[in-house]
Amino acid sequence: MRNLSDSRMMMTRRLHHLVLLCTCLTIPLLHAQTAETVPTPEQYDFIAAQIERAEAQEALDQLEQVLDDLTASAGRFSPELIRPLALKGEALMALGDSASAIDHFDQAIHISRIENGLFTPNQVDFVYRQADGYRAMGDQEQAQRREEYAFRIISRNAASGDLDIVAPTLRLANHYLKNLNFIAARTLFSQGVRTVGQSGQSDQEALVPFLDGLAKTYLLERFPPLSRSVDERGSAIYSPSLSQIDLTGSAITLNNFPAGERALQQVVRIRQAQLRALMPKPVESDIPEGADAQNEAAQDDVVKDDVAKDEVVMDEVTQNVVAQGSATEAKKAVAEGDLAEAISALQLAFLGLADWHTMFANQREAAALYGEVYRMQADLPEARQLDVSSPLLLYLPQPSGPRPPGVEDRLPQEIGHVRLALNVRSSGRVQKMVTVDTHPDPRLEFKVRRSMRDAIFRPAMDDGVPTLFEDYEYLYRYPYFPSRKARAKAAAKAQEAAAEAQEAESPPEPDNEAGSDANEQQGDGSDTPAPTPGVTA
Repeated sequence: MRNLSDSRMMMTRRLHHLVLLCTCLTIPLLHAQTAETVPTPEQYDFIAAQIERAEAQEALDQLEQVLDDLTASAGRFSPELIRPLALKGEALMALGDSASAIDHFDQAIHISRIENGLFTPNQVDFVYRQADGYRAMGDQEQAQRREEYAFRIISRNAASGDLDIVAPTLRLANHYLKNLNFIAARTLFSQGVRTVGQSGQSDQEALVPFLDGLAKTYLLERFPPLSRSVDERGSAIYSPSLSQIDLTGSAITLNNFPAGERALQQVVRIRQAQLRALMPKPVESDIPEGADAQNEAAQDDVVKDDVAKDEVVMDEVTQNVVAQGSATEAKKAVAEGDLAEAISALQLAFLGLADWHTMFANQREAAALYGEVYRMQADLPEARQLDVSSPLLLYLPQPSGPRPPGVEDRLPQEIGHVRLALNVRSSGRVQKMVTVDTHPDPRLEFKVRRSMRDAIFRPAMDDGVPTLFEDYEYLYRYPYFPSRKARAKAAAKAQEAAAEAQEAESPPEPDNEAGSDANEQQGDGSDTPAPTPGVTA
């Protein structure tokens, strides 16, 4: 018995050794098989290029095969699956299947968390793409949740004063601004201004989008985009809460509109400094005679003007551009390169501040700045010049659209319009409004006309001076859902009207009895009846 027991133990040990040996031999083979299955980074780059070239379906077919092979060889949670899952999500987004794309991005996020931790920054790009997918589906609430989650992850991983937080801050702030939450947007724009300002960067270009956004929050507060006729039920725009924003140390101010103006003034000063750094030093022979005296006189006139209170009037930078306009080298520099781009950026900064004054009915300041914008046109190549010959709409409260019919009675969405002819005054306000036509019916005409009374335009310019523009035609478009029953009823009514019109146009049929009586009276008195026309006796 003892010998039998010893032999069994010996056999068991040999089996264990054999299993261990097989395992050791199999693992390298599996790794080798997995390595052969995984595409190279160059192959993934080629697939990504296919998606960008509108070949998403071909890329999707390749990715499905890659995912099947990797899942079979490496398992469902292998980190090798992250990139093909993300690329498949991109392909599905390109094909318009946002819901499936969000699911694949979610799988990539899950594996990335398993591999690198719950708050890994590697998942941020996938979270942003999920937000884009929800926006494409019209789900603004879920889109915002993903935007806020990505921002929290980046904030958690960023050190104090780290400039990597600047771009995510700007993205979330613009998201809030687009969804009409000007308080949350203002908080983030202000945080971005402080972060960039405290970084000590010599180039202040990164400040410009935050300052522009800050000014837009005050415009949104003062000029809400929704008409008075739009109630909460009629508005489809999602307005998020402040629950996910860190407001500690942030002072929320309302109706502080001069702060928005100061932000635009700072943008102008930044653009002036950038242009000043690029300006070529004038050669004495290239400077027109008396240019210095003209510059000094212009500076004195500008200081005396009320616009100088804004600290953004035309300074020596733009004066030098005008003074050197006749120099050959200066013309070549303006026509191409960084100098033309800097002049164009300064012109747009002046234009933004001029539009601000137009919105707030400061006509004198706006006219002075519009004049400067027009004078800078001569210093730019034709391709960069602005069209200031006709008005441009700056603000129009959105009127409520027609109430849609029930789901069963609803036809596919169509586009209606209301066409108006009006005069735009030099102040940008509207007068003498006339309705040209409406489609499909005039029911929305009253709402559009009421909103147009509060509209503000950038006025047309004549030789740099804001002027009256008569008979400006504006086309307001709006989506609507036609009613199936109403359309069938209208078609039946139109058919009846057409039948009545056709019947009215046809000649009356002759009366046979009346014709016979007339023939008897015209006969010779005999009893023989008159022959009927068309009948042979």
